[in-house]
Formats: sequence, structure tokens, C-alpha cells
Amino acid sequence: MNLPKLESREKLLVLAGAAVAVVFVAVFALRGCGPKRTGNADLARLQKTRDAFIADLRQYQALKQTIDRIDQKLAATPQDYDLFGTVSGIIETLGLRPAIRNIKPNQSAGTDFFTEAYVDMDMQGIKLNDLVNLLSEIEKAPAFIRVSNLSVKKRYGEEGQLDINIRVTAYGLKLQEAAP
Repeated sequence: MNLPKLESREKLLVLAGAAVAVVFVAVFALRGCGPKRTGNADLARLQKTRDAFIADLRQYQALKQTIDRIDQKLAATPQDYDLFGTVSGIIETLGLRPAIRNIKPNQSAGTDFFTEAYVDMDMQGIKLNDLVNLLSEIEKAPAFIRVSNLSVKKRYGEEGQLDINIRVTAYGLKLQEAAP
């Protein structure tokens, strides 16, 4: 092609085409080709998937440890566990017997695999520190017992005194009967 013989309009079109070609080549050279970009996107997606998997794995491991602790507590709870006696003993040890207004043991149907017994207590005029000590002693019990309901009210007219309603529940494994 003889550039000096072209008219100015043709020269302008050739220069514009060359500029477009240079920009096109520069864009592909700097940003990379399609498969490379797709590979980076795939890599980012796989890293997100791996991070989500690791988070789920950690959550599973934490839940597994919790279940193992519960299984150990259930296995340590005897079939004839005396929840009322345990709660009464804790109350006596802490010196909270005068605060008891009502204490009532109950048995629930449970499920096919678990037994459930509970003790409902109404206590009047105890201090927050005594309540914390009571809850701590219940948590330390060797059997699988938990506070399943707790209601705390400030005692009217007496500074630092509380009225509480508490339900302490014990869980145990049901023995499976042998099939005939």
C-alpha cells in the first residue's frame, strides 16, 4: 500500500483502523484472554465454597462436642435418679430453705427414648448472689439436669430481694425393652 498516494480521507480511515487494532491487542494483552479470566472466576468461586465448607465443618465439630457432652451426662444419670432429693440437697447446702414458698416434683411422659422429671419451685426474698449460686450448683450436678424455666421478679418494697419461679428438669435414657 502506498500511503502518500492515498487521499486524506483514506489516510484517516487507515489510521483509525490501526488505532482500533492497537487498542484491541492492548486490551487482550493487559486483561488476559477469556479462559484465563474464567479460571480466576472459577478459582474465586471455589475458594468461597471451600471457606463455606470449613465454616460448616467447624460448626459441625462444635455441635458434635456438645452432643458428646450431653451423651456423657445422660449415660451418667441413673435410671432411678432422685431429682427432688438433689434439688433439696442443693437448697439445704446453700441455706435457702427459708426462702422456699412451694416446691413440687413432677414426672412428664418424656419421649420414646428419654425420661423427663422436673421440680417446680417458688422462692421469695432471695438475693441475686444466692440465685447465681443456686444456678451454678444445678449446673455442676453429675446428672443431666437443666433449668428449663426461670422467672425473676424484683420484690416490691425490699431492696435487693427477688422472687423467683424456677423449673429444674432432669433427663434420662429410657431402657429399651427386648422384643419378644
